[in-house]
Amino acid sequence: MPAISYAFLGIKFNPTKLKQDLSKMLDEQFWVEHVNSNAHKGGWQVRPLRCKSQLIYTSPILQAFSIEGTEAYQNLPALDSAVEFKSALSQLKCKIKSVRLMRLDPGCHIKPHRDKGLSLEQGEARIHIPIQTSENLKFLVDGQIVPMSAGECWYINADQIHEVQNLGSESRINLVIDCEVSDWLRDKVYKHSVENINEKLDFKTQTEQLIQKVLKVERNRLYQYASEIQSWVKQISNLTGLGEPVESGCDKGTLTKYGKACSTITAMRCAQEFMRTMQFWRGTYEAINYQLQNHKTINILYAGTGPFGTILLPILHLFPDSRVRVHLLDIHQESISYLKKVIEYLNLGKFIETIECVDATKWSSTLKFDVLISETMKAMLEQEPQVEIFTHLEPLLNHEGSLIPQEIVLSASLTQSKNFSENYYLGEIATLNRESVKRIQSEGVDALSRRIRMPETSERFKALELNTVVKIFGKHSLDKNECSLNLPKLHYLKARANTFMTFKYHKIAYPKFDFEYVAVQCDSELPLISREDSKVMNTPGLARYWHKQFKACSGKTVKELETEFDEDRQLFEQLGINIFSALAFIQGNKASLEEFENWLDEQLAVNN
Repeated sequence: MPAISYAFLGIKFNPTKLKQDLSKMLDEQFWVEHVNSNAHKGGWQVRPLRCKSQLIYTSPILQAFSIEGTEAYQNLPALDSAVEFKSALSQLKCKIKSVRLMRLDPGCHIKPHRDKGLSLEQGEARIHIPIQTSENLKFLVDGQIVPMSAGECWYINADQIHEVQNLGSESRINLVIDCEVSDWLRDKVYKHSVENINEKLDFKTQTEQLIQKVLKVERNRLYQYASEIQSWVKQISNLTGLGEPVESGCDKGTLTKYGKACSTITAMRCAQEFMRTMQFWRGTYEAINYQLQNHKTINILYAGTGPFGTILLPILHLFPDSRVRVHLLDIHQESISYLKKVIEYLNLGKFIETIECVDATKWSSTLKFDVLISETMKAMLEQEPQVEIFTHLEPLLNHEGSLIPQEIVLSASLTQSKNFSENYYLGEIATLNRESVKRIQSEGVDALSRRIRMPETSERFKALELNTVVKIFGKHSLDKNECSLNLPKLHYLKARANTFMTFKYHKIAYPKFDFEYVAVQCDSELPLISREDSKVMNTPGLARYWHKQFKACSGKTVKELETEFDEDRQLFEQLGINIFSALAFIQGNKASLEEFENWLDEQLAVNN
């Protein structure tokens, strides 16, 4: 059996009680800088609690670092008075040698190094019990992240290359025990490591095999892997300790200023939606490959990972860890804890730069990213903070960077009933992509608002149907009824002919669209738009021309149609558009100003 790098011993102590003992041991006079200056540049300190008996009355430096040999060891007074520390040590059925507190200050790094001979296989072992730690602490042994949590008891193979980075805002303090290997300790390490390794290898292999199948299959054949996706979610839930996926229950997510961040349990349920999970894998895989074609290394920011990092982590093994650096954000500490276990099981530690528990709508960085992933949404962009997360984080994306999802398109139709027996497509309400995000940044959220003209046949329809299409990247998308993001929303109301329906997005604690009718006749009653008005294509005269024709098709007498005809014809000739085609479009469709402008864009595109 290969050397074991680390193992959770299956023992957990009360972190709060351990901290009570720790609080009595922070007097700086008893702490000394670690003597291995090659492995750090400051910020790594040690406080001895048990040392060689002959050193009891000597310098803390000798007490902390003279740990070789077979001499007798003795508790220092501080340890004898620490009830919880002593209780924890009493549960270790092995001969304890040195006991120390080790502290690593915020922003500090213990460089890769090894402590020769200190491993299970060579008869001596090191045990770590984190007392004060955070999700921003990276402890790596042989390149693998050790997912320690406060109060847990872990064996560390210090004979292998290991390093620690504290990217958090407070000091990391571990109780560190060096001991002689006993049968009890050997059994504990082997039992938990063998179970862990077997589970990890099985899960890792199954995940990689599933990913290969999903990436290769044609889109219309994805359904055949539905049960495998659900089994995969069940397995990862059990392995991480989250438990069996459940179908019901209240979402006790976290409310933010811009929407509700769904709970860990709800995020797990989302992963069970097989088309959603598989299409995001396929689209994200393509986006990363696209960026790697143009960059030697890329940075990926994933905001709102949930407990599994479902969109990204399962496909990371397909890329070289030397070229892909990943930064993970989630607002829930519970999700972060499970996420670290997923990283361990899939052996992805070398990819991960940072893992932070933070509200993504407030997060900032000096880094620039090549891929920004955030699937923090519901149908019609309601409830969750997708819009604000993209708006806030988009400036961190490189000029040619990729958003995942690339585009979210919301549209409206009129329908006869909930059976959708007859539909009349009204058009797109809003599109969320990088271009519209930039407009939101400059114009505010009204950039997502839209006004759509109701047809003359509106009154025979009984409901408004709102649809969401998620374009993940390239050709990969989620369409109507493929997952909960794409379920149509029905609003039963009697449509009114000769009206506009206005859709207005509200970026509030519960984001949503409101809609209402506005009479179409209002434009025909207004005074004629000035010829200097350039609201259409930044060209004076176009808005006025539309208004004249719109008034005329509403039954108004517009003498300016005759007196200004030559000017209007010259205007359209300059654009390369036939003026009579414009007249036919406006009067034939009773087109709104927005519809007229869209038509002009289409004509110019054809002509060019």
